[in-house]
Amino acid sequence: MPRKEVAANTKMPAKTLRALRASIAHWKRMRDGKSAGREIPDSVFCALCLHYGAVWGCLDKDGNVCPLRRKFGVCGSFNDKNPYWVAMKAWSHWNDRTGEGLSAWIPAANRMIKALESLLPTKKRKARSRG
Repeated sequence: MPRKEVAANTKMPAKTLRALRASIAHWKRMRDGKSAGREIPDSVFCALCLHYGAVWGCLDKDGNVCPLRRKFGVCGSFNDKNPYWVAMKAWSHWNDRTGEGLSAWIPAANRMIKALESLLPTKKRKARSRG
């Protein structure tokens, strides 16, 4: 079966959209301290990772690539251009809950949320006829 390309800001399969929205909510809970330590930035808590099988190269059962991976590369790639990697490093420094690293965690979480939100589809505008 050929792979379907689903570009950011266009149509998106319903399951992917649900997973993306759940991932955004997950990051917002962590950023806002509402996860009470029950969630961490890890693939077992990420709906996109669960849908796209992070352990299997971020591909779903039909061979479609995770939209976050498509846009930013593999999340665990030790790449400071990847918003997940930056947030994960900041979380690791803040995770001691002493407040140290908080100044890096909030902006990093916001960057990750913004990256995820950039993947949300936008409605195409109808071309206006000039008359």
